[in-house]
Amino acid sequence: MTTSTAAESTRLEMFKWLATETDNDLIVEVAAFVKKHTFKKSEEDFFKPMTEQELTEKIMKARNSAAEGKVYTIAEMRERAKTWGR
Repeated sequence: MTTSTAAESTRLEMFKWLATETDNDLIVEVAAFVKKHTFKKSEEDFFKPMTEQELTEKIMKARNSAAEGKVYTIAEMRERAKTWGR
C-alpha cells in the first residue's frame, strides 16, 4: 500500500468513524485538535503584523478603489454571498 493509498484509507476510516460517533464531547475535542493543527500556519500568516508603510499602502489602495467606485454596499454583498458555495 503506497503512502497516498494508506492516507486515503485512513481518511475514509476517520469519515466513517466521525459519521457514527455519538460522543459530542469527543467530537468537539477532535475538532479543536484538527483546527489547532490545520490552521495554525495560515492563521499566523493572516495575522502577521504589517509595517506602517504596508498599512499606508493598503489604506491608499482602498481609498483609490472607493474613489473609482470599486465598492459594494452591504446589501450587494449579501446578495453576492447567497451564491457562494454553489
